[in-house]
Amino acid sequence: MEKRYFHKDGQIVWILLSVSLVRDKLGQPLYFIAQIQNISKRKQAEETIAASLTEKEILLKEVHHRVKNNLQVIDSLFRHQCRHIQEPKVIQILKECQNRVSSMALLHEQLYQAKDLARIDAAKYFQSLVATLYESYKIDGTSSTLKIDVQSTFIELEIALNCGLIINELVSNSLKYAFIKDKIGYLQIKFIEDEKHNFTLIVKDNGIGLPEDFTLEKTNSLGLKLVKSFVRQLQGTIQVNNYNGTEFIILFRV
Repeated sequence: MEKRYFHKDGQIVWILLSVSLVRDKLGQPLYFIAQIQNISKRKQAEETIAASLTEKEILLKEVHHRVKNNLQVIDSLFRHQCRHIQEPKVIQILKECQNRVSSMALLHEQLYQAKDLARIDAAKYFQSLVATLYESYKIDGTSSTLKIDVQSTFIELEIALNCGLIINELVSNSLKYAFIKDKIGYLQIKFIEDEKHNFTLIVKDNGIGLPEDFTLEKTNSLGLKLVKSFVRQLQGTIQVNNYNGTEFIILFRV
């Protein structure tokens, strides 16, 4: 038992009181042994460490806040620049860059709001990210069906960043190229973690699919090249299925 006392000079003294019961050979109680230990220095050290951790958490929270603000400034610059450009291809490139920055800003915003500054709720982050992309490409619920099946699991910052950027690229590709006019599009995002900490990320649509001669190794698409880079950073693998639309399956473990 830990107890706090005040010394006659006004200082706080912490003591650790331990009491043990001594019994005879028959198990009958004989007497108690009490031990009193001064643990003031240990308590002072614990309080110092706790104060230091609190200070570091506040600083880390401020870092996430400032990073988010800086990324939002860059996002705003891309948005304003698009308004002064007439070429559709250039506008599209800037919008793609803007969406990448936006996905990172969203991550830092949610980390700033979270209690755990090292991990993030995957379901909350991915749902917000996809909603932002739908808004960016002006897609409403009448033209496509969206299914997000993401476990409410907490993942580390580096994993969240790479997965968020992968989802950004693949969902953007689906919204830009996959769906035919006058046909209801279907987009599914799935994220699962098993008991051995193996992760599966699936992005699937029912669009027009990829060209028959498509190979991920020889693709000229910047977005898919970035996806391959993000998968490598996760030390994972990627599989592409080109049947009744397009399906990307990313596997990795931590």
